Amino acid sequence: MPLYLKDQRFRGGRARRRALGQNILVSNSVADKIIECAKIRKTDKVFEIGTGTGILTERLAQLAMHVTSYEIDRVIFEIAKPKLSRFGNVNLVLGDAFSVPETTQFDLCVSSIPYSRSLEFVEWISQRACALRAAVVLVQKEFADKIASRTGSRNYRSVSVICQSCFSIEMLATVSRSAFSPPPHVLSCIIRLIPRDDLTQNLDRDQIILFKKLFSFRGRLVRTALKKTGLLDKLYGALSEDLLATRVEKLKPSDFLLIARGAE
Repeated sequence: MPLYLKDQRFRGGRARRRALGQNILVSNSVADKIIECAKIRKTDKVFEIGTGTGILTERLAQLAMHVTSYEIDRVIFEIAKPKLSRFGNVNLVLGDAFSVPETTQFDLCVSSIPYSRSLEFVEWISQRACALRAAVVLVQKEFADKIASRTGSRNYRSVSVICQSCFSIEMLATVSRSAFSPPPHVLSCIIRLIPRDDLTQNLDRDQIILFKKLFSFRGRLVRTALKKTGLLDKLYGALSEDLLATRVEKLKPSDFLLIARGAE
């Protein structure tokens, strides 16, 4: 049994980790697969969300120029800190990764995301997409299917629009429950998010809020949704009649962007 699993602080904190939405990656083979998919360069600055036991952080440190790794759980942070202290290129931070300023620069994001914060992650990374080469993350398989859903499908949601507005989504590998401690009740998936070739600007918070607000009118016509949100008069001349007569869930990500930019 690995030393960190023998640590009573780690083994005794399952309730706390569940409350934080954490399922700690403990599989070396899955960690190796994530690193392989990340295609790390020796000049890369890598940002990791959720240090956990450092299973990914160690591998990142051996390949990248610099690694910044955030861990929100103090107990796990204290377990990982001595393990990672031998790496001079690792900045291990106790805190919430999603609170970092938008000006924080990194080339890659490589992480195992707490399931409960997957939506927050997509919104966060979409506001930084232009500065990235890629993000390789481990998420719940059901969530991966949702962000990759096609326009008009049952799983197509605002998070699908947010993610697809900025990224091409690659589904790389399915991961079993046994790769984590504690084991989740669902399968996981390694995905790679690559900024779109036609991406010229990040999403901002107002655009994300508008996408979510429009999707609250799922099943209604775009004309109705815009009227309800007070935007119809402002956008009426800029949108085609065909688009206005489309149901919200039938809009492509590019249509949502057209509406959002017209509303600015």
